[in-house]
Amino acid sequence: MRIQPTRSVEPELAARYIAEGWWAANDLLNGIEQVAAHAPDRLAVVDRWGQATYGELAAAVERMQHRLHSLGIGPGDVVGIVMPNWLQSIVLYHAALRRGAVVAPMSTRISVADLRSMATASRVSLLACPPGFDLTEAAEALVADGTIRSVLRLDPTGNYDGVVTGQAPNISVDVHAPAVVIFTSGSTAAAKGVVHSLATLGAANRSLTLRAGLDEHDVHFVVSPIAHITGVMQGLHMPFDQGSTVVLSDRWDPLDAAQKIEAFGVTFTGGAPVHLEGLMRVFSEWGRKSPLRVAVSGGAPMSPALIAQAREILGARVMRVYGSTEFPFISGTLDDDDDDVSAISDGMVTPGTEVRAAESGELLARGPALSLGYLDSQDTQDATLDGWLRTGDLAEINSGRLRIIGRQKEIAIRYGEKVSLAEVEKALVGWDGCLEHGVYVVPDAQTGERVGVAVRPTSGTQLTLAGMHTHLAGAGLATRKFPEEITEWREPLPRTDSGKLARAALAQGAEDRVLERALRLHTVRPLT
Repeated sequence: MRIQPTRSVEPELAARYIAEGWWAANDLLNGIEQVAAHAPDRLAVVDRWGQATYGELAAAVERMQHRLHSLGIGPGDVVGIVMPNWLQSIVLYHAALRRGAVVAPMSTRISVADLRSMATASRVSLLACPPGFDLTEAAEALVADGTIRSVLRLDPTGNYDGVVTGQAPNISVDVHAPAVVIFTSGSTAAAKGVVHSLATLGAANRSLTLRAGLDEHDVHFVVSPIAHITGVMQGLHMPFDQGSTVVLSDRWDPLDAAQKIEAFGVTFTGGAPVHLEGLMRVFSEWGRKSPLRVAVSGGAPMSPALIAQAREILGARVMRVYGSTEFPFISGTLDDDDDDVSAISDGMVTPGTEVRAAESGELLARGPALSLGYLDSQDTQDATLDGWLRTGDLAEINSGRLRIIGRQKEIAIRYGEKVSLAEVEKALVGWDGCLEHGVYVVPDAQTGERVGVAVRPTSGTQLTLAGMHTHLAGAGLATRKFPEEITEWREPLPRTDSGKLARAALAQGAEDRVLERALRLHTVRPLT
């Protein structure tokens, strides 16, 4: 059964999005080939294994299409890609789209349970995995039990075994049909698959490109995982919509990042405040400005001082953005916004996008970049209201400018990634020596938010952060979701009249009860 949209768009809205140019007739599909035809020597992609021109990239995409055809992949099939920040991830992604397949990007840091859940939910036919992937045996088990048809080894050098013969037939691709499934933990324990078309992703990328003032002369630096929405936009779509260059990094190291930014003349990047801080330290030590023009930041508050320092030290404009996997780009600050406005505002709503407040104060949004819904129609029903996305955020709206003031959903956003508090709590069940536990979230200047666990231990037990992480690993929780703080309560944890945990009280009492706190949770690590 093919993936179907679970959200419909009113015909008059669809006509408007097409008329206004947000939904183009040929989003992304010919971008690489068009640049290769007139500028084949233009640099397209740089990764830790090497680099490729547009001519080389187009040829690699063509060869991969033949390989996918030989593997029986065609329209409607789902290609799951455990996707490191590599050139070969880009090649396979674009080849699969040109075959009319749906692509399901997956993080290299997912757990066994995540892998099985994602592959099953999206009905993956072919699963591509990089060498060194920790869950190779789990992937092969999915083939053995019939969940997926086959596994493809993703070779970082592009040297695949076997000879591919025969011309892959041309496929007519509907840019409004499901094309990409991006998984997000959302506000529940199970990962949810967000379904996008090339048209919805194209609208988001077009809006961000216009707001940031980018063109084919820009060079992008991407350290965010390209399996997540920020990486999908900035690493898989925007450069090739524009015919520009993307420099990929699969680990965060400020010195390495600064060296790449300087060596390749990078003008655009995105990430959390911690990334900007690291770059500022390096360029300050070097005593020279970076080539950066625009640095996008979202998912975490920034002080006016940090924004001013980024402009002074890096020479870059800091652009605050607001969006989600479901609706990648809702608002962004303007070029002439001052530092104070940029620090407290989430920017002006993008052209073509509409926002309003529900009776509860929750922000509702709709526009050409809104996804086609979730894989599960019930998730779509729960997350929408009369065709508008229920963002789960509380916001002030003033003449088209947004300011997010709170969140209704029980999730943390750390380094721009969502962590379900309920999922962490469930994984903590059965932790030896723990009578009671509750997960909470508090602001963090570096990561955006910090995940903590309040515990009530049994008599004479000393619970530790290391012990908690060991238990969570045994429970199958992905490392990137581990809490980095533990607080101790000797009395029962605070609860509401209905018996639910009072998370706000846990967060408010955390500072005086901290047992241990990790300086920083390492959520980005290189593949070995």
